[in-house]
Amino acid sequence: MKTGLVKGNLTVVIVEDDVLICNLDLLKTKLTVAAVIPVIDVSANLEDPVLLGREDVGLIVCDIQRAVQSCSESACSATILDISLPAVLNRTTVFRYLLDYPVLYWYTLENSTENCLSMVPLRNWKVTVKLKWGGTHSTEHVAWSFSCPENCAQAVEPAVTQWFNIILLKTKDVCVVDDIRLQTERVVLPAVAL
Repeated sequence: MKTGLVKGNLTVVIVEDDVLICNLDLLKTKLTVAAVIPVIDVSANLEDPVLLGREDVGLIVCDIQRAVQSCSESACSATILDISLPAVLNRTTVFRYLLDYPVLYWYTLENSTENCLSMVPLRNWKVTVKLKWGGTHSTEHVAWSFSCPENCAQAVEPAVTQWFNIILLKTKDVCVVDDIRLQTERVVLPAVAL
């Protein structure tokens, strides 16, 4: 029976104090794709979040790709991959990229992880997956939940839609997936931890 699931060894990816478990072959494939991902600067010194231009986004994505590729090339079948970040990258941006979020947050490291998202209206997207087990059993899970400032949402929406359509395409033959939905709501939070 074809399940549509991926088989392969898993690799532990370590970035500073954070850990991600992934398929190294899929990660390497992601690194070769030259996708344009919206990046929003949420640095604490800004009054409002700002959508970065193509050139800045390209530099950030290239820095991430170089950091991961330099480690993965020396460890082609390693079970543990320890990524050292260059001084210009923060781990929030790197992890959102590695976890395939369609929108990345960026902030300067001058103020640690402080940001300008407090009390800012945010558009929150949730991808809910309904899995079926056996004949009648099913469970529903939030697979992704991410946000972007409302002032950037209209510019980011096409990238989110394209990203979700790719998920639908990749999961259409997965036998345990019964339904996938993309929902959105507006939220305002007193603080946002990155």
